[in-house]
Amino acid sequence: MSFPDAVQSSLRQYVIWRGRASRSEYWWFYLFTILVSIVTGILESALGTDSLSNLASLALLLPSLAVTVRRLHDSGRSAWWLLATVVPIVLAILLMFAGLIAVLGRSEAWVALFGLDIVLGLGALVTTVVLMCLPSTPGPNRYGPSPHDPQPGPYDTPQGHPPAPGHGYDYGYPPPYQDPNRPA
Repeated sequence: MSFPDAVQSSLRQYVIWRGRASRSEYWWFYLFTILVSIVTGILESALGTDSLSNLASLALLLPSLAVTVRRLHDSGRSAWWLLATVVPIVLAILLMFAGLIAVLGRSEAWVALFGLDIVLGLGALVTTVVLMCLPSTPGPNRYGPSPHDPQPGPYDTPQGHPPAPGHGYDYGYPPPYQDPNRPA
């Protein structure tokens, strides 16, 4: 998947939590969010404002979460695995505030809290990178068809027309993916 295709796909599916996203889609969109952050930072410096990057981050929050959930689905994991990256970050933020309180109280405990904060932050970073780099499960999994080999449409038959009624896919193609958890 190319960079423009990945950005377009991720923004089009900004609140779609089901399905799968390939590694290339995830990482291209991640690069896009970094580029948006850089551009908004430059614009903020030029314009003398400080709310542009906040708005951009807020606008990209749901698409980023959605593509991350779909990437987890592609490797066969539930969206609950996202907590493996979020919980250490939340704990790191809480420890940062505890360290600030320790500094204001003239306590030396801030050094230990700061060290633990760094360890948790690095742990979240490593966990995220590992989970997002895991290979896709081949073929369809419980979250949908593989983004690498999409299922053929009804006109992808050798003759270029849909199969005759009642004959199904008689041309060696599998039937389209049906989600077993979705009501008919």
